[in-house]
Amino acid sequence: MEITDGAKEIIMKILTEHNADCLEVSAVAGGCGGGTSLRFGLATLKEEDKPITANGVSMIMEDAMRDRVEKLVISSVDGALNIIDAEASSCSSCSSCS
Repeated sequence: MEITDGAKEIIMKILTEHNADCLEVSAVAGGCGGGTSLRFGLATLKEEDKPITANGVSMIMEDAMRDRVEKLVISSVDGALNIIDAEASSCSSCSSCS
């Protein structure tokens, strides 16, 4: 996973404002093509957590998620977070995509 410096600045500000110290990444079933979508939340590290770190941002997730987020890029565009997920499904065959 890559987190740009601009995205790191935004994420760290949000974590501080909400008394959190890491992101929690999980997968949500469903979506277009029957794939999974990623869900990001705020969390506080527990002693038993095994976080990964990208550009100084700690993240917790199930071990199975680690491969899923490997090609993820989180950047900042016009002051907002932009997530590029190379594993995301895309289609134009369902009504929600067209």
